Amino acid sequence: YGTFLTLSGLYADVSVHSFAQMDKSALKILLGFMVFTITGFTALWIIRGRGKNVPQAEPGLQREGIYRSGMLMLGGIGVATAIGMSVPLIMYVLGRQSKVVEEKLYHQVLVWPFVPLLLFMAIAPFVNWRTMTWKTLLSRVVNIASIAFMFTGITLFIIRNPLVGIHAQGNETIAFPFGITVSSMVWVLTLLFLCLFTILANLWRLIESIKRSAMSVGGFVAHLGVATLMAGMILSRGFEQKETVFVQPGAPARALDYTISYNSYPITDLGDRSNKVVFDVSHINPDGTESKFQARPGLFYTADTQGQPSPMVWPHIEHQFSHDIYFTLHPPELNLWKDPISIKPGDSVEENSVKVTYEKMIMEGQPGQPGTKFGAQLRIRTQRGEFRVTPKVALTAQGLLPELTRIDPDLMVTMQGLDAATHAALIQVHYASPVYPIDLFYKPMTILVWIGTGILTFGGLLSAWYRRRPKESPPTFGEPELVRAPP
Repeated sequence: YGTFLTLSGLYADVSVHSFAQMDKSALKILLGFMVFTITGFTALWIIRGRGKNVPQAEPGLQREGIYRSGMLMLGGIGVATAIGMSVPLIMYVLGRQSKVVEEKLYHQVLVWPFVPLLLFMAIAPFVNWRTMTWKTLLSRVVNIASIAFMFTGITLFIIRNPLVGIHAQGNETIAFPFGITVSSMVWVLTLLFLCLFTILANLWRLIESIKRSAMSVGGFVAHLGVATLMAGMILSRGFEQKETVFVQPGAPARALDYTISYNSYPITDLGDRSNKVVFDVSHINPDGTESKFQARPGLFYTADTQGQPSPMVWPHIEHQFSHDIYFTLHPPELNLWKDPISIKPGDSVEENSVKVTYEKMIMEGQPGQPGTKFGAQLRIRTQRGEFRVTPKVALTAQGLLPELTRIDPDLMVTMQGLDAATHAALIQVHYASPVYPIDLFYKPMTILVWIGTGILTFGGLLSAWYRRRPKESPPTFGEPELVRAPP
């Protein structure tokens, strides 16, 4: 469902997570797969999933109750996320302005089922199928919780070590209910402790049960994967760093201690989805050595509903052991002034640190004749100094044709039009070469997300394997059939 929302084009104007719209055949395949999975799950649940004659649970702490509560928490996370993702679609159906749910709202809502879910995953392996007391359970898990607390402290020393490469800041604060604010470092470490507690508890029970009950091994492994995955997401997002820079050919920029230089944009077709802009990136490591890599974010153009070219981009991800660098490219900017500005003779306008003073109009040729040029004598002050230029517009059979006029090594100017009555000129300032806005994200320990996903998948397959239906033994002829007496 989430894939359908991001790839269908429904969220193209409201969400940064929307990708290029699928073609119709691919969208039909996606819709068919979604319908198949929903109907298949529903049919399977009707046939085999509904409990019949379920005995009444005894009062007290039981593993079945912990499992049921954990599944409710997991379902709550899924429902809350689906509702949040569907807000733009709901607003669109109601005919209102579409908007997306902010990330901080997800954090504030999902943390309520997430924390008990991890606790249930940690303590469930130590709970008996028959009733037991909380005191007995606490005596079983207190040592594991202490070890998890110790590993959390070790993790704090590691992430604060500048030579490791995690470079955690943790200077922000997080708003809790009732006006309470907590340091992001404290909150991230608290969530990390829950993940470590879950990992150690299930690893402990996995070692104890691997020889006695193979059927329970898959569940423990799956829990290990979930906790590892979540630890990676918590560290990656909690200690994420971001900086935005603007890079031009011949003008490197610096962000998060990385130096970014434009290399090339080798294209033959603007609509080719494999087009990539090449940037050279270098970084001085804590030990004084220099590391380099080439970032190749994608950039191509598609036609919008009006037939105009619309840029599409996707990021480059540089994977490291301790962190990932997300190199997110935005569409190149050609205009310093987004729209032309009308200026009358003698007036001045300042926009984006560029001040333009219109001194007087000039004309070359006969009025109304093709080839006639109209110009505006301008005095322009930029960060490099003050310059006098005269951008012109030529009268052609196809209409007015502006001429690009250089101001300084970085900027150019055009006159887009002229009011014959007032001599007011439409002036627009451009970059001399395209400017590439870049968001650089530093995300530590993202590798844990992929490791956890692999462990989770393996645990699920292992559980399915041990719970497969046993093959029926072939009948043995010539021997009397043994009839088992009823219990």
